[in-house]
Amino acid sequence: MVKTAGSRAMTQIGFGQDFLQVNPESDKYKSVGALLLDPSCSGSGIVGRDSMPELHLPDSPANTGKGPAAKSNNRKRKHDQVEQPEKVIIDDDGNETVLASEKDLEARLDALSGFQLTLLQHAFRFPSARKITYSTCSIHMQENERVVMRALESKIAKERNWRILRRTDQVSGMREWPVRGLPSACGDQMDVAEACIRSYKDDGQGVMGFFVAAFVRVGAQEDADAADDDGPYMRDENGAIIRDVLGMPVLKSTGEPVEFTARDENEKKEEEEEEEEESEDEESDDDSDDDDTSEGPSHLAPGSSHQDNVEDKEEEEWQGFGD
Repeated sequence: MVKTAGSRAMTQIGFGQDFLQVNPESDKYKSVGALLLDPSCSGSGIVGRDSMPELHLPDSPANTGKGPAAKSNNRKRKHDQVEQPEKVIIDDDGNETVLASEKDLEARLDALSGFQLTLLQHAFRFPSARKITYSTCSIHMQENERVVMRALESKIAKERNWRILRRTDQVSGMREWPVRGLPSACGDQMDVAEACIRSYKDDGQGVMGFFVAAFVRVGAQEDADAADDDGPYMRDENGAIIRDVLGMPVLKSTGEPVEFTARDENEKKEEEEEEEEESEDEESDDDSDDDDTSEGPSHLAPGSSHQDNVEDKEEEEWQGFGD
């Protein structure tokens, strides 16, 4: 598959391991930005496993001898005496599970959906993750829409601001797919149902039973080069600022509400003293300017050079009483 996709040069295939044992905060995984989840499921949408006809072989007769004793056995068995075959489901890993009743099926689906939800919530914990896809080859809503709804309502999803990728935000191929999720399984939340994609074996689309939904993380963009017109605060899907119980806005950078810290009293006192010193300096400068302006030639001592220069200038400028 990697070769077909043409990504062999840039794709590293890791060893198989338990996803739930992976530490999202480790150096190896803390920068993971996207995850594709395709967990084990009931495989109820897989085509081909039920294509073979069901064969019922006759039981061997109890008495194979000839004569009247052999004729005493009924040649036909009544329809209600035919043993009904038990229902067997084969998951996507090829494991068979015998189901004797509908209760067994419900129990099996509950176990699978609980495991699927645990995987999805673990994926929400990757600190740099921004996109997650969740898919199954199941037609049962317990493994599909209900897992999505439970994941969206989980504490970790709300803390990390995960939401469903709306149909309007999907790429054209996903957005235009005609078969969507079941509204009844989404609590009649049409936006969630429309965001989910389904397919059925006989829905005319030419594919098997399948389900996929995408999640995106909002309000925590840490890329410094990314354009951000919403300011420093987190916002919900409607564009409103997210606030804590006290009404304080939550910062994108820290994920914590804004805190107002009282100014240190010493710093405040120092600032006041500096302001007083500046005002005193300005007053002293104004006083010195006034003193310079008030002193003129009339205050100079008689015989001073400045007074003589002024008198000489006045004599040179006098032009009266000429011949």
